[in-house]
Amino acid sequence: LERGEVRFDAVSFGYDTRRPILKQVSFTIPAGHTVAVVGASGAGKSTLSRLLFRFYDVQGGAITLDGQDIRQLTQASLRQAIGIVPQDTVLFNDTLRYNIGYGKTGSSDEEIERAARLAHIHDFIVGLPDGYDTRVGERGLKLS
Repeated sequence: LERGEVRFDAVSFGYDTRRPILKQVSFTIPAGHTVAVVGASGAGKSTLSRLLFRFYDVQGGAITLDGQDIRQLTQASLRQAIGIVPQDTVLFNDTLRYNIGYGKTGSSDEEIERAARLAHIHDFIVGLPDGYDTRVGERGLKLS
């Protein structure tokens, strides 16, 4: 995966096969471009990202990354190649270190700190009693 072109080619999908969410959806996102997906509630925005990350497989058509069908790729390689900013923030019930490093399997502490600095949250994190080991999510610190 080098360029990063994403293509949905006649993609169809439904969580219940009797009620399709996406019907023959086709579009291309050129490599290096940023795209915002907007629409009414229930229109399929979240479904697009779930399919792109292979949480589900398409029921018709294909999704390709640089011309390669994503069904031939691992979820780990997809996570390394694609970045998505969801509308709902989800924190895993784990440490800040784990949550920041989640997007890149095997992240070093230096990479995690660099990401935090780029997001302008490093100073906040080191000011917490447990720093990067502060637990967040369901039973941990609540962030907003």
